[in-house]
Amino acid sequence: MPLAGYKPESKTISVGAGNSFDVKGLSLMDLATLIRVHMPDMEAVFDLVSGVEVQAIDELQPVVIAIVSQAPGLAANVIALAAGEGDASDAEKLPAPIQVQALVEIGHLTFAEVGGVGKAWEMVADLLKTTKKNPVLTGNVKEAVRRAAKARSSAGITASAAM
Repeated sequence: MPLAGYKPESKTISVGAGNSFDVKGLSLMDLATLIRVHMPDMEAVFDLVSGVEVQAIDELQPVVIAIVSQAPGLAANVIALAAGEGDASDAEKLPAPIQVQALVEIGHLTFAEVGGVGKAWEMVADLLKTTKKNPVLTGNVKEAVRRAAKARSSAGITASAAM
C-alpha cells in the first residue's frame, strides 16, 4: 500500500441517543500539539503513573482515569485530536465514562502498531524523561514544535484544523 493510500483505523464511540463519534490513533503531529500545549500535564501524568505496568489494553484504564482526574484538559484535547473534529471544549462536555472509553480506544489505536501499550508507553516515558533531564534537548523540542506550528500556520492550517 502506498503512503498516500494509508487510512488510519478508527473506532466508533457511542454516546447514547443515537449520538456517536469516531476516533483514530494519535499521529506524531497530534503528539507535538499535546506536548506544546500540555507538557507540564504530560510530565505530571507520567510521574504519577511511572510505576504502573501497562502491557495490555485492559490495563490501560487506571492510567486513563489518572489522566482524566489529574489532567482533564489534556484528556479532552486528546479526544478532540483523535476525533479530528471539534475541540477540547466539545470533548469536555462528554460524560466521564465516555471520555474514559474514548481514551482507552485512542490508546489502543495509537499503540497497537508499535508492539502494544507497554512498549509504546515505555518509549514515550523514556522520551519525556530524556527531554526533561536535558535542557538542550528540551529547547530543541520546543523549537521544533514552534517551527512545525509556524509551518502549519503559513500553510493555512489553524490549530483547530489540527484537532
